[in-house]
Amino acid sequence: MHLHQPIPGDRLANSETGIQEILRYHLVRVNLVPGVRHVIGWRGLQNAAHNSDAWTARIDGYPGVFGLFFDQMEPHSSGIAGRFGLNYFPHPEESCVESLCVQAGMLTQQPDYYPRIRDFLSHPSMIELFNIAGMILSVNRAPDGMQLMLTSNTRQRVIAIDGIFVEHEGQRIQLVRPGDNDQNFPAFDTALDFFTVLATSMAFNLSQAPTSMVCQYRPGTVKAYDAGGQIKVWASDTIQEKRLILTYGNVGEADLPSVASDTAGWQDDRSLATLLADAPWLTAHQLRDCKSLDKSQLGIDERPQLIVVTGFLGAGKTSFLQHFIEHQTRNNRFVAVIQNEIGAVGLDGRVLDHDYAVVEIDEGCICCTLVGNVKKALGQIMSDFHPDYIVLETTGLANPFNLLDELAEVEEIVRFDSVTTLVDGLNLAPTLESSSIAHDQIRAADIILLNKKDQLTAGQIEESKTRIARINPDALVFTTSHGDINPALIYNADPLPVAAGAKSKPVVGKHATHRHEQIDTHTITFSHPLAMKHLTAALDQVPKTIFRIKGIVNLVGEATPRLVQYVAGRYALSEFNSANTDDRYLVFIGQRIDPLALERLFDLPV
Repeated sequence: MHLHQPIPGDRLANSETGIQEILRYHLVRVNLVPGVRHVIGWRGLQNAAHNSDAWTARIDGYPGVFGLFFDQMEPHSSGIAGRFGLNYFPHPEESCVESLCVQAGMLTQQPDYYPRIRDFLSHPSMIELFNIAGMILSVNRAPDGMQLMLTSNTRQRVIAIDGIFVEHEGQRIQLVRPGDNDQNFPAFDTALDFFTVLATSMAFNLSQAPTSMVCQYRPGTVKAYDAGGQIKVWASDTIQEKRLILTYGNVGEADLPSVASDTAGWQDDRSLATLLADAPWLTAHQLRDCKSLDKSQLGIDERPQLIVVTGFLGAGKTSFLQHFIEHQTRNNRFVAVIQNEIGAVGLDGRVLDHDYAVVEIDEGCICCTLVGNVKKALGQIMSDFHPDYIVLETTGLANPFNLLDELAEVEEIVRFDSVTTLVDGLNLAPTLESSSIAHDQIRAADIILLNKKDQLTAGQIEESKTRIARINPDALVFTTSHGDINPALIYNADPLPVAAGAKSKPVVGKHATHRHEQIDTHTITFSHPLAMKHLTAALDQVPKTIFRIKGIVNLVGEATPRLVQYVAGRYALSEFNSANTDDRYLVFIGQRIDPLALERLFDLPV
C-alpha cells in the first residue's frame, strides 16, 4: 500500500508542516479507536500547544507524563525528515524522581508542576531538565517508505564536580557530594517504552508491520559541571548511546536521511535485537476492534453519541464546538465532526484546526439540497475512526426538521442524543421576524444555548427566554458567553431515541429551507493584501440584507492573515494562524444578494 495514502492532502509539499502532520495523524488516528488504543498502551493524549505540534501523553505502566515536540528538520534528499524531542515528566512520588538532577526533582514538588507540563513548550527549563531522547521521522517520496528512529543514552549521567549545597535557616546543607551524580536517569529504557507504543500505532494505522529493524550502539557520554558553570563531556565505558531504526515499506540505504545513514562508530546491538524479537509492532497490523466478547449481550452500547448543533448565522456554533472538543479531549474522549458550509468555500473546518475528522459538505446545506449525504458522511467516519461523539454542525440556514427523518435511519451505527440550538441573544427579535428557519431551529431543539449573555442586560436575557419559551416550552435553556458551557451539564444523560424525540415535534411534510426565503451566498476572492481602512469602510457599508460575512484576508503591512467575522452589522478581525489554507476570500450570506453591488463595494484599492 502507499504509506501516505491514508493521510489526507499532500503532506510532502510543505516539509516542516508536512512531517508534523504525518506524526499527528499516527498519534490521533489510533487514539480514535478505543479498544485498540488501550491494547497498544495509550492511556491519554493531549495537544499541549496552540501554535506548534507538542503533545502530552500517558502510556500503560507509567504514572508520569511523556512530552513529545517538534524540534527541527533534518536533511533528506529523497523525502522529508523531522527531529522530535521526547521528555518524561515523572509523577512527584515516582521512584525515578531520585534519578533526576536536583533542580528537576525540586520542580516536580512545586504546585505549578502539572500546569507547566500541560504547556511545557512555553517553559524551556521543562524541555532541558526532562528531555530523555530524540526521535526522527522520515518519509520518502519514492520509493514509498517511512522510517522511525530513536536515539538515546542508556543512562543520562551528570556529575556535580564541586557538589551541590543549599543554604537553609543559616546552615549550609549538602545535597550532592563533590564528584557524585547529580543525575543518573534510565533514559533509553524509558524512551523505548514510549517508542514501542508509537511504532505499534504506526503499524496499526498502516496495516503493515515494519519491514526491517536496525539496533545499534556506540560509546555514550557523561557530562560534568563545576560551581562556575563550566561543562565537560567525555566518553564513558559504562554508558552506551543506542539507536533503533524501524522501516515501513521499501527504503534502501540510499533513500535514508543523512542522520540515519551515518555509520561512524555504530555497532550491531544483538542484545537489543533479541529483546525486541517479539515486539508488538510486528503484529499490530492484525488488530481490529479488539472485541473479545459481544458487549451488546451485556447491555453495553458502543455506538457513538450523535449531537446535532444548529443555530442561525453568527449565533456562535463554531465557538461552542471549540469548547466542546477541548472539554472532551481533556477527558480522553474523541470527537468526530460533520460540518457543512453554504457557499463555495468551506471555512469553519479551517478555523477549528483540531485533531479530529471533519467531513465538510460544501456547496449547499445538509438539511436542504444535500439531504442524503449525512448517512454517507457517518459511514465514512465510522469506517476510519471509532469516536466517542459525532457532532453534526449544520449551516446557519439549515432547518433541522428536514434532517430528523434521515437520522432515524442511522440509529444502527449512532445513538442520537439531542438537537442543540445556539441562539444569538443580541439579534433574536429581528432574526425571528425575518426568518422562519430561525423559528424552526428553536422549535426543533432539545437544548437551547442563549449565547452572548455578556453583551445583554438582565432584562434582555429574561425577555429572550420568554420569547424562546413561547416557541419551544419543552427545551432546556442555558445562557452562555462565546458558546462556553461544560458539556457535562447538558449531555451524558441517556440519549433519547430519534423516534421519541421526533413525535414531540412537527416533522411531517416539507419545512422551510433557505431557498424558500431567497437566501443565497456569494464569494469574493482576493489576490492582493487589503488596506485596513478600506476594508473596514466597506464592511461599514454592507447592506442590511447581508446576515453574515466570513473569510480570510491579508492586510497591507501585516504578516499574519486576518479572520473576518461579520454578523448583523458588527464585525471582528482577528489573527488567523492556521497553515491549512492559502486561499483569501470573503463569503457573503444574505437575502436577495446583488453580486455586482458587492463586487463593486469590495473592489478595494491596495
